[in-house]
Amino acid sequence: MSRPSVGNRTAPASHPASPDDPRPTPPSRATRRAVLFDAYPHTYGGAQRVDHLVASRLPEHGWDVEVIVPGPGPFVDELVADGITATVIRAPSALNQYGRTTTGRRAVAAVLRLPGWWLRLGRELRRRRPTVVNVIDHRGLLLAAVPARLIGARVVWHVHSINGSRALNRVGARLAHEVVVPTLAIVRQMPDLRRARSLQAITNAVRPEVRRPQPVALASEPLITTSARLHPDKGLDVLIAALATLRRAVPGARAVVVGPVQDGFEDVPEQLSSLARERGVDDAFELAGYLDQPERVVERSRCYVQPARERTEVLPLAILEAMAMGVPVVATDVGGVRDIVVDGETGLLVPPEDADQLAAALERVLTDDALARSLRDAAFALVSEPRFTPEGFVASMASAYDGRR
Repeated sequence: MSRPSVGNRTAPASHPASPDDPRPTPPSRATRRAVLFDAYPHTYGGAQRVDHLVASRLPEHGWDVEVIVPGPGPFVDELVADGITATVIRAPSALNQYGRTTTGRRAVAAVLRLPGWWLRLGRELRRRRPTVVNVIDHRGLLLAAVPARLIGARVVWHVHSINGSRALNRVGARLAHEVVVPTLAIVRQMPDLRRARSLQAITNAVRPEVRRPQPVALASEPLITTSARLHPDKGLDVLIAALATLRRAVPGARAVVVGPVQDGFEDVPEQLSSLARERGVDDAFELAGYLDQPERVVERSRCYVQPARERTEVLPLAILEAMAMGVPVVATDVGGVRDIVVDGETGLLVPPEDADQLAAALERVLTDDALARSLRDAAFALVSEPRFTPEGFVASMASAYDGRR
């Protein structure tokens, strides 16, 4: 399926735009301008896929859109390949530490660099005169919300992950004119978001290239897949322990993990591989790395699993995408997962950190065809609702930009 175009606002396929680029920007017919500031260009995960969708479809609602990022990476590459203007304004290295590694001296260095960065980004935003600046998650809030407010733009804070810092959540709730979350379940772990001027839930949408017209055939091979960056929060060690137990009942079971290494956690792949060897499942546990089209692996699997811990998970886009392909889902009951995975109806839920219950749930889906089909069909029907479509999602985001509910 071809990717959607974005009017005539494009950047060369091999060179993202630069703030120093002398080439003039083609005039836009849109009457309003939005800047999406995503502070995670080093990856192309669920949040970045959502931002990509917003950037590609907002022009249909009368918005001129530009994405600004603090560094290069796969996210920029994907945007540029789609003809979307992506401007790299390089932040100091102290502000580009990922995976909650900005602690101790790194934290001090980051704080000292923030004022200068705010001034620089503020100048760039002032040149663009956006109506709205959409900042992504807590890092985006720290890097871009203050400059956006100083130039008089409306700030929309789109929260995709959990961060328990009460001080930061209070600041974000007051800085933002609108706080958008995928599910209000996030407020259980971030109660200070209730202080926001306006807080609304807009469920993530499934990409058109992932959605299937009908559920894929139920796989007979006991293949389990998950899509996750390699980070301790994703619970992949729990999956390995569950796989060791599961193989006693289903000897042919194997698991494939699709996803990149998380910056700051480069030792995680070896840790997981070592654990798989210790548990005797190294021949059945594969780290496939980053794939441009992970759905091609997921759609061939018998079951999609999301073994994440409670710390950061909100409403995983990967679960919605598996459902839209027709692959049965087993997931941990964290964040807002239960909003879409109704235990025994649209999937199976298990407690986080419980390898035995995870193994038991996986065994049920791998061995019970009737159950697997029932879960698959109900989940497929759920994500066919308009709120999970790109059109419904982007229309809701456009309303948030406009200040309408």
